[in-house]
Amino acid sequence: MTPDIAIPNKSLFVPSEIRDILRISTATVYRLVGDCSLTSIKVRGQYRIPRQALVNYISAQQVVGQ
Repeated sequence: MTPDIAIPNKSLFVPSEIRDILRISTATVYRLVGDCSLTSIKVRGQYRIPRQALVNYISAQQVVGQ
């Protein structure tokens, strides 16, 4: 599934947690959410990313055969 990335066992993540997990900037996390590359929900105006959406995103980004 995601052998190189440790994903904590929780159901929802805030953008800063995604930033730390993927080692990207917070702005990039918001860009991924904005262009629907990373599915999210809004709770009282703040983004939350479901664990399965993160797993799906990582799986879709993996390069096969390299």
